[in-house]
This record gives sequence, C-alpha cells and structure tokens, in this order.
Amino acid sequence: MRPVTLLIAPAFAVAALAAPLSAVKETADPAAVLAGTYLVDNTHATVLAKVDHLGFSVNTVRFDTINGAVSYDPAKPEASTADITIDTTTLNSGFAKRDEHLKSPMFFNTAAFPSATFKADKLVKTGADTADLPGQLTLLGVTKPVTLKVKFTGFGKGMDGAPRIGFAAKAAIKRSDFGMKAFVPAVGDDVALEVDLELARKP
Repeated sequence: MRPVTLLIAPAFAVAALAAPLSAVKETADPAAVLAGTYLVDNTHATVLAKVDHLGFSVNTVRFDTINGAVSYDPAKPEASTADITIDTTTLNSGFAKRDEHLKSPMFFNTAAFPSATFKADKLVKTGADTADLPGQLTLLGVTKPVTLKVKFTGFGKGMDGAPRIGFAAKAAIKRSDFGMKAFVPAVGDDVALEVDLELARKP
C-alpha cells in the first residue's frame, strides 16, 4: 500500500501552484491604480548600477536593501512623490574582495555614507504608461538632479490581498559628479541605473 503522504502530496502541490494565480496584476493601466501611498517591498526590489570596465566588460553592482515610499493619484499624476533610500552597505558585485574595495573611501565610502537617497515631488507623463520622474539623488553627501525614466508595469493585489503596484525605471549619472573619481576614465564615469520595484499600498 502506498504511504498516505505520497497520495496527498500531489494535491498540496496543485494547491500551492494554484494559490498565486489569484495574486497577479489586474491591469497595466496606471489610470486604474487605487490612489494612496505605496511602500517598497524590499523582497521584490532591485537597484542595479552598471559601469564599463577598461572597455572589456560591463560590471554590475546590486544593492540588496531598498526602502521607501511612492504616492500616486491617477486623478493627479503630476503630484506624485517618491522617497527612496538605498542601503549602500548592502552593495553586492558577486565578489567579496571587490565589494570591500567598492565600500572603501575610493568609491562608496559606506562607513561615512551608509545610504543614498532619491526624492521627487512631481511626475511628467510621457505616454500612456511612461513618465519622467525628476528628482534629487544624494550620494556620498552630494545632491544632484537626476531624472528617472519610468514605465508602469502593473496594478493588482498581492498575496496578502493588499493593492500593489510595480514599475521599472532607468537613469544615467556620472559618478564623478558625486565625487567618486577613482580610476576614471579606465573605469567608466558613466553609470547606468536600473530600478525594478514592487510596492504595497499603505493601510
């Protein structure tokens, strides 16, 4: 006789697979978003910085801890705000020795500046699901204007039933503008930023 666990295991597997199906995005139309303040879900948040290395390759640094909030009202999208904090001490390039170097005063100087922030108080629509988000990026204690090119990716309910939004964004900065001049130009001055965030509506 087969063990009972072998008989019921497939049922649990099917249930587990079926459960998330009710927690997918309902629409990619930002006009359908429920107005409010949305908090970053750090378990589904990605911020990448990409830079040229000696002309041979593009190296990527990921930051593992991102927090903050975005406010959005589809009736007044231009009044949107964003306040995002990146924990620079959680940078991750995939190699521990390089991470130590990047955290040193030559680069991110994380002992003195353990975070970077981006703050914006307006949104400029550029298409049905795209917009420019001009704001202020503070890195290494220096604040400069940076515009994120944003694409709205979806609105719906998360696994907990709370309203959730997602967006992707890109921007380009020069690290020397923030005082990070080590090895320029051998290590590129131009940095491509890529952001993907899920945010859950604040109760």
